[in-house]
Amino acid sequence: MKLYFIRVYVNDVLLGFVDAEGFFSKYGNNDGDNVIGLVAEAHVIKRLLEEGYEVKIIHSHNVEIREIRRGHLICECVRDYGEVIENMPRDLKELFRSLTDSGIRIRVRDNGRIPVYFEDKLLFRTSLKNVLRYLISKPLLLSFISPVFETDHEPFLLYLGWEIMLMLFYASSMTSQNGKLVKVLGGKTRGGVRYVKVENVNEVLDRVEEILEKLGILLVPDFWKGLNVSNKRSIEEEFKRLNEIVRLRREA
Repeated sequence: MKLYFIRVYVNDVLLGFVDAEGFFSKYGNNDGDNVIGLVAEAHVIKRLLEEGYEVKIIHSHNVEIREIRRGHLICECVRDYGEVIENMPRDLKELFRSLTDSGIRIRVRDNGRIPVYFEDKLLFRTSLKNVLRYLISKPLLLSFISPVFETDHEPFLLYLGWEIMLMLFYASSMTSQNGKLVKVLGGKTRGGVRYVKVENVNEVLDRVEEILEKLGILLVPDFWKGLNVSNKRSIEEEFKRLNEIVRLRREA
């Protein structure tokens, strides 16, 4: 059994290591919980597509690469852990070997005023408004796993957007449903809930940006998840004040 450990960087700052063999296992990426692994896997799939391969993936609580093909070459990625890459055709094996040397180097340009840190290092300054709108627009959003493997946005930014969506839910009971931002309210019957559409989405998201600009997003290593937002509680406390400005659609 041979493991292929790949370093993952954002703007030349090392976030951590992932084992590429986990990309082919149902229980890889710490059973689908490791952010660094999932983002790295998304970038590996992007690299394969850029080099002309077709990639078949399976979505569950995790994402597994099941098959890679190009022309007459078909590589079934179903083997015991630690044996997938070693049994790949030479070109594919060399691709993964090269990644163990160079690492996965994610580039995120400054395009906003929200500072994102890893420990004490500034990674970039960004805006998350478009990312949040994109996540809200998804008909069914149970985690960031499905969107992160799409190509509309940088996977690392989608992860950050998902963290913000979770904080919005915990702090102010706002979430997405059927492509809309809604507020979850107690139902008229015992145990029931209602989902009421938020009318002033732009105003809410602008205020979210202002809060994040003031507090920043402070990422730290996490043994299981790969990354964690260390100032999550401070952000959630500020998000509670969104209830003061949110306007809901009147119910009939």
